[in-house]
Amino acid sequence: MRQRVNTDVHDAWVAGVHTHRFSSTTPERIDELTAVLAEAGSSVLLIGEPGSGKSRIAQEVAYSLGDRIGEQVSVTVLLRPSHPMHGIAALLGLDLPALFEWDPGQETRHEDPEHPQQAVQRILQELSSRADGGLPVLVAAGIDEYPPVTAYLFDQLIRSRRIRVIATAHRLTGAAALISSDPRTVEMPIRPFTVEESGRYLQQILASDSIENRTLLQWHRLTRGNAYSLLLLTVALQQHGRIGRHRGVVWELPGDRTVPEEFAEHLVGTCSAEEMATLEVIALAEPLVEAGLLQLLDPDAVTSLRRRGLVVSRTMHNGAVALSLDTPVIREALREQMPAPHRIEVVTRIFEALLQESGTDPQHSPERILRLVIFGIEAERPLPFDWLWLALEARESIEEARWLRIALIVARHPEATAVQSAIAALLAGRIARVLGDPALLADALELAGEAAGRLRRATIGVTAESVALELELVDELLFELGDAEAALGRLDELDGQVRGQDQERVEAVAAARAYAMACAGELRQADALCADTDPHGSMRVECARSRSRLVSAIVRIQEGRYTEAMLIAENARHLAVYGLRPMEEADLLGFVRFLAIWSSGSVEASRVALEEFEETALPGVVHSGLTECGRALLRLAEGRWRLAAQEAERLQDRLAEHDVHGLRPLVRAVLALACAALGEREESVREIREAERNRPGLSSALLGILRLLTLRARQWNYSADLTVCAKRLAAWAAEQGLAAIELQALHVGAMSNPFEFERMVPRLRVLARQIDLPLGVTVLAHVEEFVSQAEAWDSPSARTLSELGIWAPLPPTSKLSAREREIALLASLGYSSKWIAEQFHLSVRTVETHLRHVFTKLGASNRDELRVWFRKERQPA
Repeated sequence: MRQRVNTDVHDAWVAGVHTHRFSSTTPERIDELTAVLAEAGSSVLLIGEPGSGKSRIAQEVAYSLGDRIGEQVSVTVLLRPSHPMHGIAALLGLDLPALFEWDPGQETRHEDPEHPQQAVQRILQELSSRADGGLPVLVAAGIDEYPPVTAYLFDQLIRSRRIRVIATAHRLTGAAALISSDPRTVEMPIRPFTVEESGRYLQQILASDSIENRTLLQWHRLTRGNAYSLLLLTVALQQHGRIGRHRGVVWELPGDRTVPEEFAEHLVGTCSAEEMATLEVIALAEPLVEAGLLQLLDPDAVTSLRRRGLVVSRTMHNGAVALSLDTPVIREALREQMPAPHRIEVVTRIFEALLQESGTDPQHSPERILRLVIFGIEAERPLPFDWLWLALEARESIEEARWLRIALIVARHPEATAVQSAIAALLAGRIARVLGDPALLADALELAGEAAGRLRRATIGVTAESVALELELVDELLFELGDAEAALGRLDELDGQVRGQDQERVEAVAAARAYAMACAGELRQADALCADTDPHGSMRVECARSRSRLVSAIVRIQEGRYTEAMLIAENARHLAVYGLRPMEEADLLGFVRFLAIWSSGSVEASRVALEEFEETALPGVVHSGLTECGRALLRLAEGRWRLAAQEAERLQDRLAEHDVHGLRPLVRAVLALACAALGEREESVREIREAERNRPGLSSALLGILRLLTLRARQWNYSADLTVCAKRLAAWAAEQGLAAIELQALHVGAMSNPFEFERMVPRLRVLARQIDLPLGVTVLAHVEEFVSQAEAWDSPSARTLSELGIWAPLPPTSKLSAREREIALLASLGYSSKWIAEQFHLSVRTVETHLRHVFTKLGASNRDELRVWFRKERQPA
């Protein structure tokens, strides 16, 4: 059987999946469709946008059907019509040469050789003969493009009930409309890929284990999950050398362009001058709703572009219908290929059209002001300050990068009051911090310092704006310059200024002090400064305490009071997202909520919490590293060491450029443990050393968790000083009152030297009672097993601890690969091959193959002998 598609790139990909066994990127869809086709005489019509992947899904379903119904199937894939006037012979000539003679180079109407009814019978006979007793399956793409006679023939083939048909169409026209009236034909819309489906699709295209989360989200945003756009984007990036690979993970390397130039070149080569001019206006002005802007477009070009699927109509939140480009990747390609002078020329036309439509006073419409300011700035036109200020106040409806540009202009504007400059400088600093751009942040912080000076010179007393600016400058000292002492000194001065002032300002300064002390590693003192965790006072006062709540939750996590920590963070975050606090504080609280669930050992619940955090966080929060750090921590709990190392390495590289929250030491600790688990001892030792260097930031506030991670890394490395390090961490945790950290440090010590730690069992029992279930009692049970029999490596409590994300180390061996180490550990704990396969997204057969290699390398014959080997070899080096 020959497969034919329209592009060489896609042909290479399709050829790779046309086998009877494949790894589907959309297993849920495939299962649903094969269940429909299992019914005798049934057919399926897949409706979707161009490039949605519906043709690939149709072929995957065809090859899956045989396994579903337990019969042999014979699949024939029909050529998509290349010309609207091509008839029956064009449709079947290349696949059924015995019936039809057809020259594929013929571009004129071809007269079909016989009546369609006669052709139907001959086609059915030929397909049945080919099937040789099996089931004929016909896959037909683009049936909405069939002319009437061919559509009639196709409808008769379906109604014969002698074959199964899987057809695709963009719209319900032509043959698609005809067969949709058949009661045995099931219509199914093919939506764009989800992020998860995009990841599976890209893993197959790029032959990788995973796609870096930040890269995956960027590619999904650009393509909106359109399969064909994803394919072209990744292939083009690979050709340009902008695909990085390590440990089986793929990510996008930086480049001058967001989108490779091939996208724009393709448009230039296939669009008329009028169409290109129309696309450029829409790319710069989308979503395009204004009548004045619509007049800039060529109506014939719009019609043509809509028919090709490049331009679409979308309903806005206010009910208005707007023109936009089908995918952001087209928009970015057009924007980037425009020379600067030409872009300014187009933007100027857009601005003038908006200005003419708006009249002399557009200030009654905040949305119109926003558009005028956005395009006026890019067109380098002078704008009234009132417009700029109104646009800044209505900033929720525009992109963050544009907020930053407007904020910087307002902060520097000679007509701005001291308060207006302060507000704009604050906003600029917060946006630059979220975007992760050190140069822009330095510029914004310089403006913040100037604005603070203006406020002091204005002698208007201590205001909410002046306090917020001072706290922004404290953050600069703490996080950008790493000077905790100077930051606390500035807070001392500010504390004196706000004493006796409005309670909101007093609480904001107190909360900032608590957070600064926590970020300097002084957890007990920081916690003592925090207000009572029960909400009281006004809404604004409670919101001012958000950093205090953050500290309280962080300390409760390390104490083992996980439920309380989660509730504190959750309640404070709900208040923060109302807009009364900077949104980056809401994101910090969201991360800490995830951390509380993760620390409690609820692996599945922490996975859900991380997904919720990623969905609700600021669009730019990925630049802060919070979501990726959470993902790496989750991989550790799952025992997926390679993925944990991949996530941590990529994040560490990025945080080396700008670490807005001081996360890098914690990420290094994650990498240290992941490398130790993978048997990469030298790299693990290096990361332990770097992680334990004191630096102000969130990592210092989470110092107990960081030190516990490096202690476990030492445990996997079988370090000679493990017992000493365990005692040292336990003593520090006891001094700080962090029961969960102390308990787990003693647990590591007992596993390394059960006889020496036997006398600590009474202390462990006291600590276990202070920690939320089930972690405390499970750790205690495991320690008691160790000190009583010293053979608790694979006991029931060890298995329970692994389910809580605490893994006993592998014996020191260099014989196993990274994947074999992961699988061997799970097998030694009694997990089935099926469970392991699901955990690592592998087939059961692949897991069994890895296990056979493990048995051979370790001299074991089965799982029981593997457990014996693990127990015997787990002795300190």
